[in-house]
Amino acid sequence: MFKLIKSIFKPKSVSDDIFTWKYIDVDNDLVEEIRNIYLKNLKENLSHYRFFQVLPICIPDVMGKEVIGAGLVYSTGNHKSRYAHKDPIVDNASTLALNIPFINCQDSKTTLYKSCTAPLYNFYGNRIAELANLSTCNMITSYTLDRPILLNTQVLHAVDNFSPEPRLAISLRFSKDPVEWL
Repeated sequence: MFKLIKSIFKPKSVSDDIFTWKYIDVDNDLVEEIRNIYLKNLKENLSHYRFFQVLPICIPDVMGKEVIGAGLVYSTGNHKSRYAHKDPIVDNASTLALNIPFINCQDSKTTLYKSCTAPLYNFYGNRIAELANLSTCNMITSYTLDRPILLNTQVLHAVDNFSPEPRLAISLRFSKDPVEWL
């Protein structure tokens, strides 16, 4: 069975020159419009959210790129990660995500890693994600989601939230990777 799982992920070693993330200039009016769409779709009780979930939100286009997935990334208050993960691969969706700060992102840090051991696998809903224990990883880089970023979701990453309040981020996926934004 593990041969099948490994073939799905086609693991590659992370070299120093692989794209990890970068801040992206997105029009402030567009960012506010996207945030408002999310606000209208949020449940009042944030405890119903899980780490990542797809929301039934329609955002057809961002900067000329067709959006085919709108997700919410949720971290509980005072969350310290023990594992890094690669996002599950979704059929026909980009592996580059546009992440936008939504609620309480300023007191958090996203760190990207290179794993030094064999990966672990876990289900998130009906998708399989690759995980790695942070004690076996080497840090590559980190950022604070205080403005929109383009993230390579296939590089191991983890979010630490230093605030007692939950952190919510918007994550958009596209029909094709927006490589021209690199």
